[in-house]
Amino acid sequence: MARILIASDAFWGHTGYAVQSRYIMEGLKSRSHNVAFFAYWGLYGGIVNVNGITVYPSSGTTGTDVIGGHVMHFRADLIITLQDLHALGIEYKRNAGVPWIAYAPVDHEPCPQKVADISKTVDVVVPMSKNGQKTLNEKGVKTVEAIPHCVDTKVFRKKSQIEARKARRLPESGTIIGIVAMNKSYPSRKNFAEMFLSFKEYLSIDPTAKLLVHTIPVMPGGIDLYALANDCGINNNQIIYTHIYECFLGIPPEEMANFYNAIDVLLMTTSGEGFGIPSIEAQACGTPVIVTDFTAMPEFCYFGQAVPVHHKWYSRQLAWQALPDPKKVAESIDYLVKFKNQSPGKYEEEMKKGIEKIEQNHSTELFVNSWMSVIEECLKK
Repeated sequence: MARILIASDAFWGHTGYAVQSRYIMEGLKSRSHNVAFFAYWGLYGGIVNVNGITVYPSSGTTGTDVIGGHVMHFRADLIITLQDLHALGIEYKRNAGVPWIAYAPVDHEPCPQKVADISKTVDVVVPMSKNGQKTLNEKGVKTVEAIPHCVDTKVFRKKSQIEARKARRLPESGTIIGIVAMNKSYPSRKNFAEMFLSFKEYLSIDPTAKLLVHTIPVMPGGIDLYALANDCGINNNQIIYTHIYECFLGIPPEEMANFYNAIDVLLMTTSGEGFGIPSIEAQACGTPVIVTDFTAMPEFCYFGQAVPVHHKWYSRQLAWQALPDPKKVAESIDYLVKFKNQSPGKYEEEMKKGIEKIEQNHSTELFVNSWMSVIEECLKK
């Protein structure tokens, strides 16, 4: 059996990358491979052992400087990364010195040249979406078929909205719009300003609505969301933030399922996504999503609406990201809320179709089996 080193967010975390890499790790362990983990985010200072897994620390970078040392120390035959490729150095493959499988997000259009250049040094590139696969292929990058993220539908499932709101200590009546996004960059790829403006537009339709935001409101490198809400004209009694300590530690999956069940709509009109895992988590819970019609987002919008791009902006990755029109987003919120309240039978039918799509396309079993096939094929070469 092979010795395989996985590089991603620490697998005990609650980030999207941490969760997906944990499923890959458990799949490899179940097939008797010897697995170690490089936690480029989540561990500093020294090597630790977690549940029998050797975990290598970060140097404070994304890992190009230390990957070679970790590979040699573990005597790895293969590395698998679940990281943003643009953050890695072009010399990552050379430093590693062993075959490399990269699970590659593409959150711009076209694929940024740096991402394409690094991808061409990778032995096996695994896109997260058909859109990502297409944009990589257009840049001359050879890929295998895309493997979408998965969600545990035993945890993320439809529950009583009233019970979910009680569990999260939220108002039992009225419309609640949710946002789940990291507040860590400026300009914000997560489009906090535009999403807050969209909610402000919706308040002209329903002044009693609440905005529930799962993020840390003030982060180094991010946006001061308290100031943003104030400047958007959103009052303190109209916006609710999850407790900062919950965000710091990460909310357990069962509580995140309560979050999604408690809201009426998930707002995810970001500038670009390599995948966008809150979207499938929400839909697994029977909650519709509103996304930007850009990059991977519409591909995974089974129950909800994709809002057209209003205009684009050119990012530091030298490629385009997108912004929707807040008024159009507010119209989509209004449509979905009225659809739920005025046509409950049809709404229930569409919701169930969305849940079925999640179960068909994003099961943990399908995800793990697809990944094991790619890895076993790579090891044969």
